Amino acid sequence: MKTLIIPDMHNKTAEAEHIIQKENPDRTVFLGDYFDSYGEGIEFAHETAMWLRSSLQNLDRVHLIGNHDLSYMSNGVFPCSGFNNFKMWAIGRVLAKEDWNRMTFHIWVGDWLCTHAGVSRQFFDHYSSGRDIRTFMKEEELKATKSIPSGSYHPFFHCTEARGGSDKYSGILWCDYDEFEDILGIRQIFGHTSDSIVRRSGNHICLDAHLVYYAVYENNEMVIRRTD
Repeated sequence: MKTLIIPDMHNKTAEAEHIIQKENPDRTVFLGDYFDSYGEGIEFAHETAMWLRSSLQNLDRVHLIGNHDLSYMSNGVFPCSGFNNFKMWAIGRVLAKEDWNRMTFHIWVGDWLCTHAGVSRQFFDHYSSGRDIRTFMKEEELKATKSIPSGSYHPFFHCTEARGGSDKYSGILWCDYDEFEDILGIRQIFGHTSDSIVRRSGNHICLDAHLVYYAVYENNEMVIRRTD
């Protein structure tokens, strides 16, 4: 199976569709943050919401939740930079609860763990209570999903001072790249912290480079490619 991995889009829906058409994958995984490019008006939020509603209908696409998406799916309970009520209104006219429910917090691609911002070692050690990483992610995803309508603050949503919060460890939607530490033996691919280049070590890839790059997993190999 050929899996395409697309990082933070921030309204660049046409660019994402171009990559998909070019690669013709069996499955596409989006790493979240579909909304909130800088300085855009509500028309961009509406257009992206229309694209996302259509994309969510495709069974060969997996849409992860980013911190910017959580702002809108929680009706502003968990706002982040770029969020405003006008865009929330425009997005809410298009996306209903059943649409948001098709999104997820993580997925495994081969032995690579895909999340929006990465699962850092200190965060995992603090909250895992001895569970292995797969059990931890599966169980905590269910809790995080149930917590959104009630507005309760699940650790996945935690944010340190690096991103304007006050928590000790950042969760999988907010972990800044400078905070991230590898979990021994676990390979991860994530976005969230933008730069002009892809940052890669033996165990992780931070793919957020303003959609200049994306990844393809095929034949047990993760390859970084540049957008034409």
